[in-house]
Amino acid sequence: LIYGFSKTTGGKKYEGLGMTWEYTLRSGLGVEFLGTFLKRYSIKTFSTEKFSIPLSLGARKYFYYPFWISPFVGLGGSYLKIEYTYWGENSSGNENIIRLTPYFTIGTQLSGEQFHVNLDARYFHGPKLNLGQEPVKIRPIIYCASISFTW
Repeated sequence: LIYGFSKTTGGKKYEGLGMTWEYTLRSGLGVEFLGTFLKRYSIKTFSTEKFSIPLSLGARKYFYYPFWISPFVGLGGSYLKIEYTYWGENSSGNENIIRLTPYFTIGTQLSGEQFHVNLDARYFHGPKLNLGQEPVKIRPIIYCASISFTW
């Protein structure tokens, strides 16, 4: 389960939820599926951005796997759905956009006999949109911490 939030300069705030599923082979190669819903409010420019990544598929390469600490890098593609609403004194509007975007991930896995802890960050390189009063960049970074247990 992913829960993320971030406050940035300029009166913008991100928040959202998501889930991830990962599978790693003994060779250190792995696959991951990810689904999220994120929202950003901008009080300064009177806009709301809702974007979701309903499906994301990527590959990872773990180094030193299955050692107790194993850094990894990965890349993949994602289906990005954007709903952008803006309003102001001179203009208002609503845009719905669907794009395929790449993403990159980096992190580390800490392993023991009974558990695995993953700490990672994913950067989604979304589009730059010319909507409303100023250009909008949809390029979220999702930080994830997860723990799994061996039964």
